Amino acid sequence: MGRTRAAFESLRPTQFVALNGVSLGHFVRGRDAEAAEAARKAIQINPLFSISYMSLVAALARLGKMDEAKAMAARLTELQPSFSIGRHCAAVGAVPSLAAALSEAVQSVGLPA
Repeated sequence: MGRTRAAFESLRPTQFVALNGVSLGHFVRGRDAEAAEAARKAIQINPLFSISYMSLVAALARLGKMDEAKAMAARLTELQPSFSIGRHCAAVGAVPSLAAALSEAVQSVGLPA
């Protein structure tokens, strides 16, 4: 039992990657509150991973929480000053429907295309 817990705890630092994927999955399905929750959890684990902020910004924008979305967009650009949603989507090979939805959401708070 102790070895299993230790193995789980050793994975915790990388859970932010999985949670970001969960966030994007919820976002694609229009479950923006759940997307925001998963992105927040990812940020709690690794507050220096800029892409979790992108996921949170997109979900918050679609929820109409523009002030909070803009604050998170500012944090994203602090972490990654050259961020562009188009470059990000191209770099990860985002499917067109996801790229379009993310682009619309993050551009609505002033992040660059």
